[in-house]
Amino acid sequence: MLSTYLATAGINLAALLFLAGLLQSTGINQARRKPFLAGVFLTIGVILAEAGTLTAQDGNTAWRSLNLASNAVGFMLTPLIPLVLAAIFDNGTLRRHAWLAVPAGLNAVAALLSPWFGLLFSVDETNHYARGGLFWLFIAAYGIHVVFLAMVTLRATRRLFHPVQGRVIGLLLFAIAGTAVQLVFPAV
Repeated sequence: MLSTYLATAGINLAALLFLAGLLQSTGINQARRKPFLAGVFLTIGVILAEAGTLTAQDGNTAWRSLNLASNAVGFMLTPLIPLVLAAIFDNGTLRRHAWLAVPAGLNAVAALLSPWFGLLFSVDETNHYARGGLFWLFIAAYGIHVVFLAMVTLRATRRLFHPVQGRVIGLLLFAIAGTAVQLVFPAV
């Protein structure tokens, strides 16, 4: 399973790097290009963090540092992706909703402190991962940001892409349901 995931991650990384190259060479305006590139590189960071956790989780204690670092990076970056995606639809939205930095910031601090204090996650001395007592903070930050992305997306589709609005709503519901299942049942 690990080799399959790593191969898939490699393909995804190649596609994202290709997309980043395309964004640099196309006529997309600068205001849209920045959040697209930020989204690409945040996603690359999350993919690499996930690959690190999967590589380290079945290893011995020598892999513990990689497991800790990968989990910290993954927990810190993941809630930022919906914010960057929202900025693609409306590049002024994050300035108008600066309060969204609060859940992102609290989550980032908790993620960075978790290797020492087990706030969002812990990896014990035998290299076994467990959710921390403040895991709900990650869920809250990610959930708030996903709902915000949904609202921005629906507003943009209503204004710009009315004929595909139903499909966009279906995609949003699918993404939210998939995320919810993964949070409740992490082994799925």
